[in-house]
Amino acid sequence: MTRIEIYRLMQYTLRDKLEEACGTEQADKIFYDSGHLAGSEFYANMMEQPDDLDHFVRQLQNILKELKVGI
Repeated sequence: MTRIEIYRLMQYTLRDKLEEACGTEQADKIFYDSGHLAGSEFYANMMEQPDDLDHFVRQLQNILKELKVGI
């Protein structure tokens, strides 16, 4: 567990350096692509195939609560 301020410090400084090295457009693409990959891997490794949208939402809520994401 870490405080949100530490996470944001890492995220913002990483983004600043990416923009400096690659430009804003490329930094946006890298952040988008990495977020997409993170979401895909999260789903593949943490979730079961849902029966329907309600099952998906309940399952996601439970996992995020267990991981203390967004709390």
